[in-house]
Amino acid sequence: LFLDKLQLRQSLGCHEVFFQDLLSAMEKDGELVEESGGKLRFRDFQPKLAPEDAAIRDEILSALREHPFTPPSPEEIAQERGRDLAKVEAMVFLLDEEGQVLKLAEGVYMHREALEEARRKLREHLAAAKTMTASDAKNVLGSTRKYCIPLLEYFDREGFTLRRGDLRELRKER
Repeated sequence: LFLDKLQLRQSLGCHEVFFQDLLSAMEKDGELVEESGGKLRFRDFQPKLAPEDAAIRDEILSALREHPFTPPSPEEIAQERGRDLAKVEAMVFLLDEEGQVLKLAEGVYMHREALEEARRKLREHLAAAKTMTASDAKNVLGSTRKYCIPLLEYFDREGFTLRRGDLRELRKER
């Protein structure tokens, strides 16, 4: 859940310098984080969920934690937990907006903690082996191509890994 920085400044009707000082102070205090694209995320700004929605949220996070590198799709979670698919999909979208989960591909969402664990494991592997194939990554994570390829593509896009043909290596720090 984000607010657009420009819209917020305009609605407050304050001078740009004052607004930037205010944002800097709030960021320093940990009250907000400025995301890419001029979006602001406030620490304590979260929607209040109805009990059923909170339960669905917890079930999704639990399912994704239970299977970190082979995460069930929203459809599989809805079916397994006997939940309405539209409600599960809406909650997954909200969790993605909050940064709790990351959409890697259509129907493939990974918990933020699993993403960091995958990064740690692959960094360890690459430190020793220098390069890896998608198959190597799949074996390191105990995953399948269905999940590994979108994960590796995400790591390439964010600059963690560098793809050269069928091989990936750690991107050098600049």
